[in-house]
Amino acid sequence: MTFLYVLLWCLAVIPAAALLYVIVIFVSGLFIDRSREYTSYSPYFRFLLKTGAFCSVFFSRTRIHTVGFEKLPADGRYLVVGNHRSNFDPIVLFWALKCPELAYISKLGCFRIPFYGKLLCRNCFLEIDKTSPRHSMETINKAAELIKNDTASVGVFPEGTRSKTGRLGEFHDGVLKIAKKAEVPILVMCIENTISIHKNFPLRRTHVTLTLTDVIPVEYVKEHSTHDVSHRVRSDLLRQLGESEDDTTV
Repeated sequence: MTFLYVLLWCLAVIPAAALLYVIVIFVSGLFIDRSREYTSYSPYFRFLLKTGAFCSVFFSRTRIHTVGFEKLPADGRYLVVGNHRSNFDPIVLFWALKCPELAYISKLGCFRIPFYGKLLCRNCFLEIDKTSPRHSMETINKAAELIKNDTASVGVFPEGTRSKTGRLGEFHDGVLKIAKKAEVPILVMCIENTISIHKNFPLRRTHVTLTLTDVIPVEYVKEHSTHDVSHRVRSDLLRQLGESEDDTTV
C-alpha cells in the first residue's frame, strides 16, 4: 500500500512541478530581450537554468560518476572541451561541474527552443553559425571576452555536432582559439554513455561517466599553435575513449 501511495504522489506531484516550472520560465521569458547580448549574470535566471539541469538529470534517472575532478582548478576561469554524442552532454556536464558560471557555445537551433531558448540567451550562452566563418570568429571573440571579463568560463564541443557513428568526430580547431585569446587553461572532459539516457528512459537508470582527462596549462596554450593544442585535446579524448584516428575514419 505504501508503494501505491508513493506512486500516486509521484504521478501527481511531478507533472504539477513540471508545469509550474514551464509557467515560471514562460513568464520570466517575457522580461528577456532575445535581440540583446547579455554580458552579465542574473542570480534569478541562473537559478532557473540550474533547476532545469537538475530536473533533467534527476527525472531521466541519470547517475553521474566523476573521475579526475580533483584536478579542477580551485579558482580562475577556463575553457571546457568535451566530446559530443547526446543532447544530454551539456546538461550533464553543466550540472556535474558545479561551476558558478558556465556558458556554452551552442548551435542556432538551441536558442529557438520554446521558453528555454531565451533562458540560454539570458545566461550568456553564445550562438554560433558554422556556415559563416565571420560569424564564427565573432562568437569566438565574444566567448574570450566573457572569460577575460571574469563573467564566465566557457564550454565548447569541437566536433560541432553530435557524433552519428558513436566515434569521435572531426574537430573544428577554431573554437580552441578562445583559450589562447583569453589566456586560460583547457579542461579536457570525456563524456561517456549519455547516448544511453534516451534508450533507458524511463524504465532504467543510466550511469554516465565524466572524466577530466587533462588540464592543459596556460603556458602550453600560449606557446603552441591552435592546431597543436587541438591535437593534444583530441589525443586525450581518443585515449580515454579507447579509440584511434583510424577508428574515426571508419
